[in-house]
Parts: sequence; C-alpha cells; structure tokens
Amino acid sequence: MKQFAFMYPIKEIFDVEIRNGAYTWQNPSQEKEWLHKIANATSKKERGIVQDLAFQDKQKLFSRIYFDKLNQCIDERYRSNGFGITYITFNGSGIHNSVDMSPSDRILEVGIDYNTHRTEEKYPDPDYILSQIGETEHLRMAGFHCNDCVKRVAERAYLKGIDVLVDEDLTEFFVNMFNAPGFKIGEYPSVDPRRFDTPSNDSISKEFFNSRKGRPWLWQY
Repeated sequence: MKQFAFMYPIKEIFDVEIRNGAYTWQNPSQEKEWLHKIANATSKKERGIVQDLAFQDKQKLFSRIYFDKLNQCIDERYRSNGFGITYITFNGSGIHNSVDMSPSDRILEVGIDYNTHRTEEKYPDPDYILSQIGETEHLRMAGFHCNDCVKRVAERAYLKGIDVLVDEDLTEFFVNMFNAPGFKIGEYPSVDPRRFDTPSNDSISKEFFNSRKGRPWLWQY
C-alpha cells in the first residue's frame, strides 16, 4: 500500500502562501498594465487605491497558477502512480476549495482545531495521525510546514520502520519551486540544488547537504 499525505491544506495557511508568493512573482504583461495605471493616477490617494487593486489582481492570478500546478503535481506524482491520497486537516477546518479532490481521496482530522494549535502551540499526536493514515509500506508526505508539523510525522513514521519521504517541492517551498528552471510536474526531486553551486555559496551548500544526513526522511542528494 502506498500513501501520499498532505498536511494542513487549509485556507488560513494557503492565504499566507499566496500573499507572500505574489509579492515576488512576476507576470510581465500584467505588471506593464498596472504600472501604466499607477503612473496615470492623479493623486496620492488614487495611486494607493490603484496599487491595492493591482496587488489583488496579482494575487488572484498567482493563486490560479499556484493551485493548478499543485493539483497537477499531486495527480501526476502520486495519484496516477497508485498512491492513495490523504489530506490531513485540523478539526473543523476542511480543506481549501481550490484543492482538487477525487472520489477515492480521504480527509482526516488530527484531533485538535487550528486555533488551539496556533494560540496554545499544541501539536497533534503523530501516532494518532499515522494510525488514521493506516497501514502503509511507502509514505510520501507534503504540506505545512516542512521542518515543523510535516517533520514531526515523517520522523515518527521513520522510527516506526515505514519507508517515508517528504516531497519538499510540495511544502511551503512550492511558491518558489514551481517557477524554478527545470521544474518537472511529475517528478520529485525535480530540481537538484547542486546545479546552483558556486564559489560564493559553497559553504551554504555544504551546510544544506550535511544537515540532511541526520534527517533520512528527506531526500539524500
């Protein structure tokens, strides 16, 4: 049995991802149009209104592209390759309405609500989450956040002897990954960070690769 589990695909988290991603994302045709409107604003107040509208439009477009790519990745990397798909969410949160669901997909709740997790810094029991996912020989994980909630469950799965791997492309890094040169929808890892080695970032690269050796649920390049 093969399972893919995506943690916390909820509106509260995705809204932050979309907003942050839209700040740095570039769409030349749209940028040109809005820069023209901003330049033609006749007052500071009007300029502020136009800038706000421009960013709202940018977020909407970025959101459509983001979710199109994310849904394609989940489908081609996992659903089409025989993985059962499970979305793990907080009690009562459901999942974001832009996440594509198939009839065979599951939604599992973790035993606490999002507000309790956020305000009281309480975490669900990884064993409870794994028991809901059920027996599996191969577990692939993604979602939010790679070195926090996802890590807690992946590490526990590893200690229980499960073949587990975190698809880091499909975590909070996705906002930057899906536009990276060479990114492949249906393949993980689709971008090898060693491609970007240069003398100026050599020490950073070494630290990045060495830190992974103690985390076998991450891809070992």
